[in-house]
Amino acid sequence: MQQDGTTKVPKDWLGGIRESWRVDLIAAFSVALVALPLALGIALASNVPPMAGVISVVLGGMVTTLIRTGHVGINGPTPGLITVIAGAVISLRDADGTSLPYVFAAVVVAGAIQVLMGLVRMGSVGNYFPSSVINGLLAAIGVIIIAKQLHVGVGNNPAGGSALNELAAIPNSFADTNPFVLIIALVSVAILIIHPKIKSRFVHFVPAPMWVLVFSVPLASAFGFFRDHEKKFLGTSFGVGPKYLVSLPDKLLEALVFPNFSKITTPGFWLVVISICLVATIETLSSTKAVDKIDPYRRKSDLNRDLVAVGIATMACGAIGGLPVITVIVRSSVNINHGGRTRWSNFYHGAIVLAFVSLLPWAIQKVPLAALSGILIFTGYKLASPKLFKDTLRFGNEQLLILLVTLLATLKAGLLLGLIAGVFFALIIHWLWSGISPAEFLHGVFRPNVVNEETDATYYVRCRGLTNFLTLHALDRHLKAAPSGGHVVVDLSTAKLADFTTLEFLQSFASDYERDGGRFELVESSATSASSTHPFSLRRFQSHIEVKERQTRRQSRLAALCDEKGWSFDPGINWQTKVESEFHFFTTRPVEYVENAIHGDYEELEASWLVEDVTFDEGAFIANEEHHMTILTISLPLELPVFVIEKAALIDRLLNYAGYAEADFYPVKDVCEDFDVKAPADQDARAFFTEKVLEFLRSHELYHLESKGDAIMIFKMDRLAGAIEVERMVAWGREFTQLILNCRA
Repeated sequence: MQQDGTTKVPKDWLGGIRESWRVDLIAAFSVALVALPLALGIALASNVPPMAGVISVVLGGMVTTLIRTGHVGINGPTPGLITVIAGAVISLRDADGTSLPYVFAAVVVAGAIQVLMGLVRMGSVGNYFPSSVINGLLAAIGVIIIAKQLHVGVGNNPAGGSALNELAAIPNSFADTNPFVLIIALVSVAILIIHPKIKSRFVHFVPAPMWVLVFSVPLASAFGFFRDHEKKFLGTSFGVGPKYLVSLPDKLLEALVFPNFSKITTPGFWLVVISICLVATIETLSSTKAVDKIDPYRRKSDLNRDLVAVGIATMACGAIGGLPVITVIVRSSVNINHGGRTRWSNFYHGAIVLAFVSLLPWAIQKVPLAALSGILIFTGYKLASPKLFKDTLRFGNEQLLILLVTLLATLKAGLLLGLIAGVFFALIIHWLWSGISPAEFLHGVFRPNVVNEETDATYYVRCRGLTNFLTLHALDRHLKAAPSGGHVVVDLSTAKLADFTTLEFLQSFASDYERDGGRFELVESSATSASSTHPFSLRRFQSHIEVKERQTRRQSRLAALCDEKGWSFDPGINWQTKVESEFHFFTTRPVEYVENAIHGDYEELEASWLVEDVTFDEGAFIANEEHHMTILTISLPLELPVFVIEKAALIDRLLNYAGYAEADFYPVKDVCEDFDVKAPADQDARAFFTEKVLEFLRSHELYHLESKGDAIMIFKMDRLAGAIEVERMVAWGREFTQLILNCRA
C-alpha cells in the first residue's frame, strides 16, 4: 500500500510482465479452464463449428490485450450473441445450404463498425440505453438459450425457428429423452449449482465449468459414448455414441472458414450486421464498466479505445471463421477473483487455450455435448434468474414492466424489435409519469434543456424539463467539460422527470469524479416523489409517496434484543453505504445495500460498534453470486496494522508458495500454522499477533477478522445471523477489543 492507504497500482505493459507474471499466469490458467468449455458450448449453440468459439477466445485474448486500455477484463465469445449468430446461419443460407462464409463476413463488417464507433468516440453510447431494456434483452436471450439447450440436454436437436417454436417443441423433445444424455446434463447443472455453496478453497480455485468436464467425461466413458452402440435403460434400448460428443477437425487449419461478402448488398446481411454490432457493443460497454467497478486497483478504462480493440479482434476472428469478441463479465470476474492484476492475464489465457487445443485435441473430443448444454442452461438461467426480476422490482414497478415488455417482444419478434419495443414502452411510461402534454414531452426529448455556468469555485449544470435516457447525451456532454479536481453541482430541482438511467449515470460520474479528487453535489427538490425507495428510482414533482414496510419475524427479534440491551436499531435499507467498501474483503465484492443496522458502544473501552446485514455481489453483472451476511464493524480508539486473518487451509499454503496475492495483500510468514494471515507489504502485521492474541483466536469462536487500521470487521457465516448469534458476535468483539487495548497499554 502507499502512504495514503490506497492500494499500489501494478505496472502496465512490460513492467506488468516483470512484476506480476506469476499471479497473472495463475489467474489466466483458471480463466482458460472457464473459457474453453464456454467457447465450445457457445459455438455449438450458435450452429457454427466448435473452433469458431476457440478462435474467438484466442484472438480475443491475444489481440485485444495489445490495443485496449482495460486491465483485468477478459475478451472472448458471448452467450448473448447465440441467437443472432444461429439466426444468421439460417437467414443467410443460399440455395446449396451454404451460410457460414456469409455469417463470418457479417462478423467482419460488424467489427469494422465498432472500430469506427470507437474512433468517433461513441464509447459512451452504452450509457444511453435504459438498464431495464438491456436486462430485458439479456433475460430473453437467457430464455432462448435455455429453450434451445433443453433439447440438447435430453439428446435431441433444437427444433429450429423462433424462440417460441423452441419452447413449444420442448414437450415432444422430452418425450423422446435419451436417459444417458439427460443424466450427464443433470449432473452438470447440479455441479454448477452446488459449486458456489462449497466452502473448500481448492474446490473454488478450480472454476465450476472445469469441474463439469472432470465429472462428465468419465460419465460419457462409463455410458459408452466413445463408440456407436445400443445401451439399455429400464429395459429400453437407446443409441449412444460419438455423435453426442464434441467434434473437432484433425488439423486446426481445416477449421478455418473464410468470409464471403457477396451478400453485402442484401437487407438480410445488414440486419445481421446491425444485430451483431448492437448486442456486442452494448454488452462490451456494460461489461467493461462493471469490470472497472470490481477492479481492486480502481483503474478506469477508455471505452472508446476498448471498443476499437474488440472491433479489430472481431474483424480478425471473422476473417478466419471465429465468433465476435466482447468483454465477457463471467471470465473477467474469475480473473479478478483469482488474482489477475494486469492486461497480460487476458493474453496468457488466450495462449493457454491455443496450446491446449493444439496439443490435446483428442481430450476435447471426449467432452459430451450434454455437459456443454448444462453449462449453457445454467448461463441462461443466470441471465433470466428470479433475482433479476426481484431486483428490478426494487428499482420501481415501472422498471419491471419495461423489462417484461422487452423480454416478451424479443421472444416474439427478435432482438432488434425487442430493443425498439422496450425503448418505446419506456418513453410511454415516462410520458405518463411526467404528467406533461405530448408536445412538451417530445420537445423535451429532441431539444433537452441542459445549461451550465462556471465560476472560480463551482461548475454548475442545470437540467430543466425532461431528463431521461434520450436526453442524457446533453448532460454527459456538459459533464465531460467539467474541470478535474473541482466542484461540480448538478441541479435537477426544475426537472419535470428524472429516470433511473440518468440517476445511475450521475452516481457513476460522481464516484469517478470524487475518486480523482473532485467534489460532486446533486440538487433535487424536496417535492420530488419516487416510484420506489431505491435512490435511482424514477421521480417527478408531486407530494411524497410514503412506503410502508412490514417487519419480518427476525427483525422483530432483533428489535426486542436491542430494546433489552439499549442498542439502537434501524431496519431500513441503506443503498448508499461506504463503510464496508473500505475493507479488503469488499475490494472486489461490491456492496449492494445494507439493512437492519444495530449501533452500540463499548463505553468503558471508548469504542463504538455497528452490526449490519450486508448484501453484496461476488462478481458482477450476470456473473454475480449474491451473498447476505451479518457483519460486525468496531471503530477503535487506536491504530492497528492492516491485515486479514482466517483459518489456514492447504490450498492457501500452496497458493502462497506460488506467489499468489490478492490486491497486494501478501502472506505474513512465521505467525502461526493454524491461521492464514495476509497484509500489505508495508505493514508490520506480525508484531500484532502476540501469543495472547493467537491464544484468544484459538480458544474462542472463529471469525473472519480484518483490520483497516482504525477499525476491524468480523463475520463468520455466509448467511444472516440470528438474534442470539448477533449477541455472541457483539460479546466476542468486546473481548477482543479489550484484549488489544490491554496489549497496547
